Amino acid sequence: MGYLFVLVFGLLMYICSTATVPLVDAFIKQGLSEGAGRVLLLAGPITSYGTILVLKKEFGMKILLIYLGFISLSSLVLGYIFSLI
Repeated sequence: MGYLFVLVFGLLMYICSTATVPLVDAFIKQGLSEGAGRVLLLAGPITSYGTILVLKKEFGMKILLIYLGFISLSSLVLGYIFSLI
């Protein structure tokens, strides 16, 4: 459940890549798993509002949904794989 919560949190929150690292570090120190932290590190900065708006305008809603689905699925898979290591 932590992975899905962090994924939704990362998708909805506007955060740059430099601010994500200390935020994830603080979350991990508070008890978040490292795999869930990786999900936030991957999904947060790559789904900024600017990127979403440009993709929707230039390529349409279908491509935007494919993009968000791919980012969501790949970040969840990679976060889970990282937690196994």
